[in-house]
Amino acid sequence: MDAGQLHRVARLLREVALDATADPGEAPVSAGDVAIAEDIAHHEKASVGEIAAHTGLAQSLVSRTVARLHEAGVVVTERDPDDGRRVLISIAPGIRTGLFRARARRRVEPALRSRYPDSSEAEIARVVALLTELADILTGEPASGGEPAASAASAASASVPKRRPRHGQAVNGAGGDG
Repeated sequence: MDAGQLHRVARLLREVALDATADPGEAPVSAGDVAIAEDIAHHEKASVGEIAAHTGLAQSLVSRTVARLHEAGVVVTERDPDDGRRVLISIAPGIRTGLFRARARRRVEPALRSRYPDSSEAEIARVVALLTELADILTGEPASGGEPAASAASAASASVPKRRPRHGQAVNGAGGDG
């Protein structure tokens, strides 16, 4: 697999994930909006500039999206106590525990069936098994449902980082350009 293939697969997986977490009749959510919301969820009290740096998205897009999310009650903002000019953004508490977690627990099979209607049930099951194994290896955590990864995945995970390094960090915390 080359980097181009990886980007195509990542895009397809993002589309399946968006389908899986959307409610019927709901307006489609852009991958950028999801990236921003996910970043806010992972970096509590981040500024617009920090979110833009984490996501690689334009600061103007992040600012507009945060304003929309704030109006919808998805995020809360507060002034930085150390620098009153900075606004710190967090996911609203009720949203974190309710909406995000409920949607994150949805099974992906219906979205895969919808997006790939010519796939057999066996192919859908194989895709889910491979994605589960990949998630186990890359995150070091069992995928939802707590199903352990296959023994080959466990052996392979010994050489794979357990946590995703932050942008600019080398694997194993050695520093550098990552």
